[in-house]
Amino acid sequence: MSSYSKPEVEIPYTSINPVPLHPIKPPVSTTRSSNLPNLPAAAAHRQQHEAKKVIPGYTLSTHIFPAALPRTKCHTGPTPKFAFSDAHRKVKVFDTAAHLQSMREAANEVYDDDWPSEPLWIVANRFTAQRPLSPANNGRRNGITMTFMHANGFHKETWEESLKAFFSHSTLIGSIVDEIWLFDAANHGDSAILNEGKLGDIFNWKDNTRDFLQFLQYFLPELPGSELATHLEPLPEAIARKRVRDGFSNRQLVAVGHSLGGCCTCRAALYAPKLFSDIILVDPVIVPPYQREMFREGALPLAATVGRRSEWPTREEALKSLLQSPFFRKWDSRVLDTYIDFAMTEDGTDVGIRLKTSGYQEAATFAEERLPAEVWELLPELDDEIEIRWVMSGKADDPEDDPPMSDRLWRRQTTVWRRRMRNSNIKMKGSGHLIPQTVPDDLAIGNYGQGGLYDDGMPRIDEATLIAMQQHVAQQVALAQIPDVVKRFIVQFHQAIVNNNLPEITACYENGWNKLTEQFYPKTEWPEAEIIAPLVNDNPVFLILYRELYYRHIYSRLTPNVDDRFHSYENSCELFNYLLNSDGPVALSLPDQWLWDIIDEFIYQFQSFSVWRSKPKLKNEDELSMLAAEAETAGGSQLWSCYSVLNVLYSLVQKSRINEHLSGVRQGLPESELLELAGEYGSRPLYRMLGYFSLIGLLRVHVLLGDFTLALKVMENIELNQKVHFPMNYLPNIR
Repeated sequence: MSSYSKPEVEIPYTSINPVPLHPIKPPVSTTRSSNLPNLPAAAAHRQQHEAKKVIPGYTLSTHIFPAALPRTKCHTGPTPKFAFSDAHRKVKVFDTAAHLQSMREAANEVYDDDWPSEPLWIVANRFTAQRPLSPANNGRRNGITMTFMHANGFHKETWEESLKAFFSHSTLIGSIVDEIWLFDAANHGDSAILNEGKLGDIFNWKDNTRDFLQFLQYFLPELPGSELATHLEPLPEAIARKRVRDGFSNRQLVAVGHSLGGCCTCRAALYAPKLFSDIILVDPVIVPPYQREMFREGALPLAATVGRRSEWPTREEALKSLLQSPFFRKWDSRVLDTYIDFAMTEDGTDVGIRLKTSGYQEAATFAEERLPAEVWELLPELDDEIEIRWVMSGKADDPEDDPPMSDRLWRRQTTVWRRRMRNSNIKMKGSGHLIPQTVPDDLAIGNYGQGGLYDDGMPRIDEATLIAMQQHVAQQVALAQIPDVVKRFIVQFHQAIVNNNLPEITACYENGWNKLTEQFYPKTEWPEAEIIAPLVNDNPVFLILYRELYYRHIYSRLTPNVDDRFHSYENSCELFNYLLNSDGPVALSLPDQWLWDIIDEFIYQFQSFSVWRSKPKLKNEDELSMLAAEAETAGGSQLWSCYSVLNVLYSLVQKSRINEHLSGVRQGLPESELLELAGEYGSRPLYRMLGYFSLIGLLRVHVLLGDFTLALKVMENIELNQKVHFPMNYLPNIR
């Protein structure tokens, strides 16, 4: 797997002054509309006869809802056509392309509450899980809803092959995804059929974003799996406002968008972040403002899109014609078949079939160049709780392969790292910009680095990739079950650790953790560190500290099993190795209470393991075999051995030079000399307190081992009958 590394230099840019989204006018009930459109004939037929055949385990239904109002004002009317028999066709095509470009460049995003006079419509496919769906309870969201927005020139069904692979490779996914919604943009696919004659010469990507937002606010039903009419009824405005403010009550939303759809998905998440849990952006059209001119110059000329062929006598002829183009020959054959079936229609043509999305409307969409730069500029403002997964072109550094999509124009590295938190990116090996069309299986399972084709020319999914994918899915399942308040706490706790904000760390440690433990985990484990890792950008130091709390909770509230006992020791080793063997003192601040608890818990778990190991008759075969395997390791077992525990404590004492410091205190040396005695490590509160508490710990361990003389020896520099500046109030906590 490859990905974009963080750029070493940030290129300065001049703000494009992003324009806020225009407010959405609350939609009226469809029962008040006198002229509701019917589903296109092919969509109605598929819903009636193939509803349970498209994606295994899911049922298809197709719905219509009104596009957001108002919309950007522009000239509307029938789509221009350019007959190949017209001697002036070439001139007309170029003039039309120039008109579309000039209209978009001059457009000032003018909105009029009374425009358009006739509503536009959006067509969406819903796939509902056939299994019973459980409502959310106790703050835990049990189901995921996924939404998909397509690229320019495509249609909602273009995602289906990826979805089939997505669900066929893991039963886990089918157990958590309740609903899937696929949308046709207003001038694409089935939506374009319903809006024929009402589309304009401007397609503002912000209106596409507002259509998506209006659906999420007003038309996505409260409960997954609800019975729905073909024409969706809007929810009350109070519910829509609450959703924007607080998010969904019974869903977690994972939104996926490709190209145009990725840009609009990201803009929607910027506007209403509470609606989104994760966004997956598949090579989205998001570019830096300083690339706008170069991006425009390098893009496919609008005239080529305006003048593209859009009619054929039959679907067979259409397929034969498309396969003559290298552009279509790169596609997965199944996706190309889907394009022939669903991007084309018999409606509105006398010659046989035509594209639902005209070249004119595709060019009007291509003419947009402002929103991609606005979204790029706004990316750092995206809510920290939303995770972004960038799935990018694997051929972007090969300008000869797909010149208009090259990194020379797009600067993908700067884009994927524009927002640094909760962010990951991968390059899709073997694919250019059209990832869902060329490698649908690999997109579905996250097979981003696998190479090689087999004899039939089709990629295979190896076992290691499947296992990794299933582990990732299992992680996402578990993450989805964590209450939102716990997620927010973990993110806050992590940020406090990163910033070395001692008051905030103390509040999280002494109050937040205990409060949430009582509320959610009084008799169960906290989520494992591997599950919450995406929330904290896989920060290794935070995860070690989190595991320290995780295992301490198990030991104090539950009964540790053999894995807990082994793994808690491994985590302790990682923690002390980080503290003792890093290059110099670590830049970490922790409250004294936590430092005492770390030493106290380390010794307690050693004592607990020793007692547990001494009772072989109470152990099952797995536990005995694990102990035997550990004992046979080279050099003998160090697992919770006396030597390993004593070594850690004496190392902390030595590293902190705490005895030298205490001796200096007894001699009444000034602070400057005490700091010099303490050295590089001991002059830092973290190491000084760990060293001091390690002396108390050594007293305890030597008493447990029956060496009372040595126990008293380690305490020789501590005057228990004197008041000293080291806090002694922790001593009563010794177990």
